[in-house]
Amino acid sequence: MKNCSLLFVLGIMFLLTYVLSSCSVSPVHAAANVVIVSHTGYLHWTGGTYFVVGEVWNQGTTAKDVYVSITYYDASNAVIESDDVYTLIGVVLGGRKVPFWHALDTGAESVHHYNIELHYTEDPIGKPQGIRILSHNSSVVPYPPTNWLYISGQIKNEGPLNTIAIIITATHYNVFGDVVGVSFTAVPSLDSNQVTDFQLVEEITYRESLYHHYELSAESVQYALVPEFPASIVLSLLMM
Repeated sequence: MKNCSLLFVLGIMFLLTYVLSSCSVSPVHAAANVVIVSHTGYLHWTGGTYFVVGEVWNQGTTAKDVYVSITYYDASNAVIESDDVYTLIGVVLGGRKVPFWHALDTGAESVHHYNIELHYTEDPIGKPQGIRILSHNSSVVPYPPTNWLYISGQIKNEGPLNTIAIIITATHYNVFGDVVGVSFTAVPSLDSNQVTDFQLVEEITYRESLYHHYELSAESVQYALVPEFPASIVLSLLMM
């Protein structure tokens, strides 16, 4: 009996030692690791603009100043133009995906291919979450000879501070999950706890069959987006 009691006490002491030592260990720092998920280049049906749209994914900690360098070439591999394009969301928290978008006008009809290079900086400060997308829906509206995809919804500032320069983005995917379009809009300001409507518009003329689904994101000067819980996380919380 005494041996059992001694083993029990020793077990408790070991458990406490393990817990306390675990609490005192500094968390492992995972560096920002931003990668390009997918991108698409296409000539607008009127022939005057060449678009490049895509998406990056931060697989590490927070990153900022994320941009891509796009170089356009003609069929003889001569450079038409080279531009740096920042992602539409400035501060990319860990685990998040954000879109980029660029339109080339001069020499658009001569584009044969292009090259992309990714650049970013680690951000140890990050940005607090405070912008929430409350609801959204989409519809296709024809205005012959063009067709337009409209996304309408509501957004709320859940943070304690008033916020300005809210950017709302939509990343459009095909059935395989590749980016085929990017649309965005802006809301000038939102007071704390204020709700407002928003609308994004994307021209899809002659590309209608590519648009399968979309994902929204948002950011303001003060706040990052409050993400929606995936179904698996909600289920886990309910089980707990």
